[in-house]
Amino acid sequence: MRRTMLQVLAASTILTVGWAASAHAQAVGAAPAPADAAHTADEEIVVVGSSLRVTEAKIARGTTPVQIVSAEEMQLSGQKAVADLVRPQPVFSGTSASAEGQGLGRSTLNLRGVGDQYTLSLVNGRRFAVNGAANVGIIPESAIERIEVLTSGASAIYGSDAVTGVVNIVLRKDADGVGGSVRYGEGTARLAERQVSAYIGSRGDNGGFILSVDHFERKGLRGKELPTGTNNLARFGGIDFRSDATNPGRIILPNGDNVILNTDLFGPGTFSNNPASYRPFVYDRDAHDRWDGGIYAISPTKRTSLMFSGHRDLGPDTKLSLDVIANRTKDRYLTGSSVALIDVPANNPYNPFGVPASVAYRFSDYADGPYNRGIGAIQAYRIDTLSSALTLEHSFSDKLRLSATANYFREESHLRIPNAYSAAGLAAAIARTGPDAFNAFCNRCNNDAQFQGVLVGTYNDQTSELIDFDTRLTGSLMELGGGDLAFAVGAGYRHESYEVRPDQQLAQGLLIDQGLVSAQSLSRKVTSVFAELRAPVLEGLELQAAARYEHYSDFGGTFNPLVAAKWEAVPDQLIVRASYSTSFRAPFLQDLTSERTSSQVPVFDPVRNATVNAAAITGGNPNLDSEDAKTFSAGVVMTPEFARGLQVTIDWFRLKQNNLVIAPSPQSVIAGLAPGTVTRGPNVGGAGRDTLIEALKTNGANRTISGIDFAATYRTEFSDKGVLTLDLAGTRLLDFKVDMRDGSGLVEQAGSYSPLFGGLPKWKLVAGPTVKYGWFTTNLKVRHAGGYTDPDFFGIPPRKVGSVNYIDIAARIDLGDDGLALIPGGEFTIGATNLTNKLPPFVRSASLFFGDGAAWDRGNFDISGRFVYASLGVRF
Repeated sequence: MRRTMLQVLAASTILTVGWAASAHAQAVGAAPAPADAAHTADEEIVVVGSSLRVTEAKIARGTTPVQIVSAEEMQLSGQKAVADLVRPQPVFSGTSASAEGQGLGRSTLNLRGVGDQYTLSLVNGRRFAVNGAANVGIIPESAIERIEVLTSGASAIYGSDAVTGVVNIVLRKDADGVGGSVRYGEGTARLAERQVSAYIGSRGDNGGFILSVDHFERKGLRGKELPTGTNNLARFGGIDFRSDATNPGRIILPNGDNVILNTDLFGPGTFSNNPASYRPFVYDRDAHDRWDGGIYAISPTKRTSLMFSGHRDLGPDTKLSLDVIANRTKDRYLTGSSVALIDVPANNPYNPFGVPASVAYRFSDYADGPYNRGIGAIQAYRIDTLSSALTLEHSFSDKLRLSATANYFREESHLRIPNAYSAAGLAAAIARTGPDAFNAFCNRCNNDAQFQGVLVGTYNDQTSELIDFDTRLTGSLMELGGGDLAFAVGAGYRHESYEVRPDQQLAQGLLIDQGLVSAQSLSRKVTSVFAELRAPVLEGLELQAAARYEHYSDFGGTFNPLVAAKWEAVPDQLIVRASYSTSFRAPFLQDLTSERTSSQVPVFDPVRNATVNAAAITGGNPNLDSEDAKTFSAGVVMTPEFARGLQVTIDWFRLKQNNLVIAPSPQSVIAGLAPGTVTRGPNVGGAGRDTLIEALKTNGANRTISGIDFAATYRTEFSDKGVLTLDLAGTRLLDFKVDMRDGSGLVEQAGSYSPLFGGLPKWKLVAGPTVKYGWFTTNLKVRHAGGYTDPDFFGIPPRKVGSVNYIDIAARIDLGDDGLALIPGGEFTIGATNLTNKLPPFVRSASLFFGDGAAWDRGNFDISGRFVYASLGVRF
């Protein structure tokens, strides 16, 4: 991929020079364009949720609800990652891989809290992901013109994954001149970020381009810096999750005694062969807290992005456009260190007891430096991404256009774990009888010779690739009572591939505490045809209809329609709208494989009325079908004449999902609560096991979600220089009912924390004013994250997690010619998020969701404390 990145850089340089020369030649004699204009207010553009063009004024007044995050809002927010830019919007909730946490090089979006795999993220209307949610972290904020959020199912327009909605990131298509910015931010919880970006562009009558580069670095935040950054959550009302696998190790003697080296006498790097130096193991005193090893709550990241976007008229009716994004992200994460139960023979030279012993041992004495540092296991991620799209568009007339797009996406993910440990190497090291034998009894004292053959390291490489072709014809068929009958028809072909290339030790399950990762090489082909109509049948009455059929080479076809309507009940004041659509999510490629894993599990057999050791077969299922959904929405858009400048939208939604893919537990299968097969008979499971359970992934779970989205914007001018804007947006979650086919039936989870979906507050709000006066703009936002119930937890009664209100404030000063005239094209922005330094509330159920026991809800609450930032931008 390094060669690919260099090729992209070279190609971008050539493209820039060529495009610049072309644009300059075409622009000679032409009047200069505005400095960085995106489009005019009456220009028709394609907006998420439709293939048909509309003017900007009609976006919020469409048949389906669409929210827009503008470039100005992005700049004032102080956030530079896409996920952080949109997360304050109330429609986003629950858990996701994110820059605000342990994203491991990835950042995804989660509408409605149902899971990031049900939110389709696009760049300029095109896919940039395979086999999972898109990594929006590859898009730098400096390259974005706006972000469009459709909060309704849209598989009729876009195909798979557009279940809860679609987020479309619209890139800047050109610029005029040279510019750049620097930004630095620092939080009270030792979090720090810095960013530098630059661009060059040109714009002429017949074309333009922009080439931008962006580099972002973030210093990580260790979980132990937070009040609840511990595995011992008992003092907060939770469970003590500390481990009894320790270093020095917990020694289990043949008589059942548990002892440990007396660390009051023997510090790191020391050892004693005197049995009297060992005292009884006391859990409260000796248990290991994994967060003491330096686990990150927010992992350190370095991200470099290169973006080229250009468009050129090839003739009076033909236009060519090209978008290229290349990104490299490096993420370093620490997790809990590996553990093993080591059987030490009596003749091990470091065994002070002279009898065989077992040691619950934690490998924290050899990790990234001196033997006694005791940090967790290192996971170093590097993700290289290349996304490009070439579009050719021809206009036959003002009302008929034909476009064809070739889209390519490739992502290479590289995971390196330098401190992985070989099970066979450890057994050999324990069996050695010389000074190089492994010492499981000391306090972090093993050296290089003793770790020989034990410390091996490992890696896992993955590659995703997408090749996508799309052609569509859009235009007008005839004039109706309210305007043109607009249409779009098209077809597409997509090839997706996914490859996993683990280290052989990892593939064979030979490493301690690392599990088994199988090598895979999977692919699928997808063909599609689609059509859309927008019919303004009467003045004030508009209908929309769309349909899409997609055929997948690995599981079959699916058809999804959409119908929507809006009625202008009071001209220019009240619109009533409603929509119905079906949507789907195709199974992940790895879920469709025939790979199986067999294990022994204890289950209660209701037929035998006894607990038995059964052979359980789990894994993928080639017979999986798509997950299906139906979405209903109805709402109003009000722009009352008596309050000019006010716009209010209220939309009710209901999402019903069926055939969700689940991995049923062997217990639920044998109890008849989930699909699967049970075979009973002598030795049917091998190794003397008389019960065989097949619990493969299957379609079966159901989910129903409903709620109300609402927003209000009031804009008024004061004096001849001032503009005041008041904004309010919110979501009221009414229902979140889930049936996971585990015997519990349909369970209401709205207003509670779910270990599967994260926190699901019933209320989320954001509101505040923006004042612009001449060269000065200031913005205040109040974010309300509603409280919810922390459910019953290992017999501990439910508890209430309180709501939290955050205050964000920002100010921008125009330093350019239209402002203070200090710096050409200059802008200075300063602000703070979480101004009052609210710390995340304790959520004990969250410690089940995150493997290292993090007791906070990073999907709904800030975990980084107050964060102050400043940026300076210039444009020439």
